[in-house]
Amino acid sequence: MQNTATRRWLCGLFKIKTGRVRAECPRFAKLELLATAGPLVKILIQSIPQVMQKAMAHHRQHELQEALDLYAQVIEAEPKNFDALYLAGVLLAQDKLYGHALSLFDRAMAIKSNHYELQYNRANALFGLDRYKEALQGYSRAIELKPNYALAFLGQSNVLSQLAAHDHAATCIDCAIRLMPDYELLFFNRGNIMETLGKRDEAIRSFDRAIELQPNYSQALLNRANLFGLSKRYEEAKKEYAKVIDLLPSEPEAYINLATTHLILRDFASSIQTYLLAVEVAPQNAEVHYGFSHCLLQAGQFERAWDEYTWRWESNSFERRPKLTTIRPKWSPEKKSDHLLIWAEQGVGDEVFWGAHFKAAQKLATKITVQTDPRLIKLFSRALPNIEFVSSEERLPQSAYDSHLPMGDLGQALKLTAESVQKFAGPYLKANSAMAKKIRSVLCPKGKKLCGVSWQSKNKDMGSKKSMRLQDLLPLLQQPGMVFVNLQYGDVAQEIAELKAEHGIEILQYSEVDNLNDLEGLVNLIEACDLVLTTSNSTAHLAGALNKETFNLVSFGVARIWYWLNEVNGRSLWYPSVKLVEQERGDADWSAAVTRAVKHFSGLVA
Repeated sequence: MQNTATRRWLCGLFKIKTGRVRAECPRFAKLELLATAGPLVKILIQSIPQVMQKAMAHHRQHELQEALDLYAQVIEAEPKNFDALYLAGVLLAQDKLYGHALSLFDRAMAIKSNHYELQYNRANALFGLDRYKEALQGYSRAIELKPNYALAFLGQSNVLSQLAAHDHAATCIDCAIRLMPDYELLFFNRGNIMETLGKRDEAIRSFDRAIELQPNYSQALLNRANLFGLSKRYEEAKKEYAKVIDLLPSEPEAYINLATTHLILRDFASSIQTYLLAVEVAPQNAEVHYGFSHCLLQAGQFERAWDEYTWRWESNSFERRPKLTTIRPKWSPEKKSDHLLIWAEQGVGDEVFWGAHFKAAQKLATKITVQTDPRLIKLFSRALPNIEFVSSEERLPQSAYDSHLPMGDLGQALKLTAESVQKFAGPYLKANSAMAKKIRSVLCPKGKKLCGVSWQSKNKDMGSKKSMRLQDLLPLLQQPGMVFVNLQYGDVAQEIAELKAEHGIEILQYSEVDNLNDLEGLVNLIEACDLVLTTSNSTAHLAGALNKETFNLVSFGVARIWYWLNEVNGRSLWYPSVKLVEQERGDADWSAAVTRAVKHFSGLVA
């Protein structure tokens, strides 16, 4: 649980905030040399208690350098002074100098090993060094020495969470809560564990208790607001984010999450206004700018969006391939380029999406080379013979080009607007027509319509939210006069067999095409179809690029990718042949969206 609130327990015996103790300061250097150096400061043995009292007073008053100086004096005079070794270790651990703290704790433990607070703080230092199993042993030893030691149970819980043993972490945090039922941090941590376990309601109740104990607990308010959003309790989420912004007006996270909530509700004006405030308070924060770009892109305000979108490379939430390493400059409109390399930064679907603009990109340089997924090379080369396509798995010599551009920057370079996209939108990929006719003759009897079906996304972050079960499509699959063929990549044979066994509906498999690895074959299979039924995965992009009549079932919430929200009369701005059928706010599952799709679908197949 890597956040400020969660790490408060590391403060140990003295729960104080501290500034960085400079490792290069003379007194710190002495601490490292105490084991071998002679006395550097002469103090009388009988004055040690008074020096310790003074050091501890400085420590309690946050005067940490002064405290450290005095602890050092005591250790110089009396190298086996347990209290000085222990408290100097506590101070250094508070300041995250865990390795130095551990060495002092070990020296103190050689003097007194049955000191429960020493065992606990030593375990904290081990935790800070990511030595989790040793830390767990240390917390267990502290509990042996003091069975009702709530903070040690908290420490165990934190370690177990890091080790992904979340059920055991929950047991430990509950032990801590029984011992300290009025400590808000315990409920905060419990809320985080419950969220990880997928127990949202239980997590919300834990955050409720933390906030009851500490009404201005900003991190608990923020986490509860996030859970409200995930639970589609959007109005409550917005109120909670507003509270956090009042408490922490200079912290951007609550602004981002509030703006995202407005965006989910398609309240573009409020989302844009919130992001403008976020930019004002955090002008160099990449997450703010990247989030703002998605807001503007969804709202269709492309002119500013493309500039904001360049911040994605600094964002931790941008899923991408490694950035191109090159000495060549990024393409600029101010400097003529003879040979421009355009390189892929995300997955196949995005490459197909940007591929629609490769032809226009030829005006950016005398020659264009595009690095792309090797499965797409033949398709792109057939559609755009004047452009060189090479595999993104191969590294081009830097002498082969004089400038470069990531695909995602084509919007900015070409100054794409809604008007220019509409003007040029249309098919650009070309199937092998002979192969498509052959496939159709094998699969579809005369008088029937052939419909390709795809229902899953494999996106590692949002795929589960965009995907559905094949049986969720049952009302569409029961339409008369249709033959259905599988366009889904991956192993779905069992799901197809279960559909046939339970409902008597057959989804044909065209065994000569590997839907995952043979994209040339998949495009021919799509071309053979009269229409396509899919979720928002790469199949939707391929069908749109072929100008195939397509029903794209788009999920509600954060899993909606911005380009599937740009629509004109219910169809995709980018792919006019793609009908967008969206989940709505109140939809608990896919059934309502599928019912809406049936109304459009039945008209096409009649």
